[in-house]
Amino acid sequence: MNTGIWLFFEVIFDTLMFAPYVLRGHFSARVKTQVLLTYLRLTVKLLLVHPFRPIRKERVLGFTVHCFDYRTMHLLFRVILLRNEYYFETAKAYPVIFDCGANIGLATLFFKWLYPGSEIYAFEPDGETFALLRRNVEANNLTGVHLYNAALSDKAGTASFYVDHSKPGSPRMSLNYQRMPKDSIVVETLILSDIIRSQLAGKELDFLKIDVEGAEEAVLKDLVDTEQLGPVRELLIEFHHKIAGARGKLGPFLSELEKQGFDYQLDAVCMPIYSPGRFQNVILYVYRSRPAEA
Repeated sequence: MNTGIWLFFEVIFDTLMFAPYVLRGHFSARVKTQVLLTYLRLTVKLLLVHPFRPIRKERVLGFTVHCFDYRTMHLLFRVILLRNEYYFETAKAYPVIFDCGANIGLATLFFKWLYPGSEIYAFEPDGETFALLRRNVEANNLTGVHLYNAALSDKAGTASFYVDHSKPGSPRMSLNYQRMPKDSIVVETLILSDIIRSQLAGKELDFLKIDVEGAEEAVLKDLVDTEQLGPVRELLIEFHHKIAGARGKLGPFLSELEKQGFDYQLDAVCMPIYSPGRFQNVILYVYRSRPAEA
């Protein structure tokens, strides 16, 4: 099928799937209208302009967003604004937010739009993507944003990180070769519990976003082993279920969250449902429910 026609149907399908999320979300009617109109504008440009004149810069939520690829930026907008994955509520004027897997920084910009006084710690391993993340932060004169050019793991040091040099900024870049079986680079690795200990100094971590393409089990294990989940109030975790058809590990992951006093909501798509071994992104909204087990 022609690439343009395939893209058209893909966008229509995703619009029908994701638009109800923002319509039923917690934004005001004015903000919902703003998001939908912005999405309509981006979609028209993606289908009618970008194929003939590649777009590398866009205005979103009053911010300037530089991107590698307009199609990927459009996808990020669908996830962050239409699906509304990273929305959370707090009465604090200066919440602390960790953006683990920041990519080019659209989620970081969203958090700053949602809570302008927020303190954000953003982590992105790939050097090219990190440079664009920094550019987007600086171009919008954001303050209170701390950038780390590193992957999060259960070991500090260096590790192989898998990217696709033909598609810079791909959301699938990973420490797991099976998630991105392409090109290998070496990146710095940090331990999230060390950052929480050194930077928060007893403060609460109001929102922890973890989208680390398969390293979420190692990150959670580190936080549990070092008892650094205590400061965390809410999390949004993208769990990568059955990478390359691997055996499912979601049960033990959820069980650990329960032991640590969290409850959760899940959102996942699998069509058709009878699809043994199919990879899924499972979205987990995680929140405090009761004291952790002794």
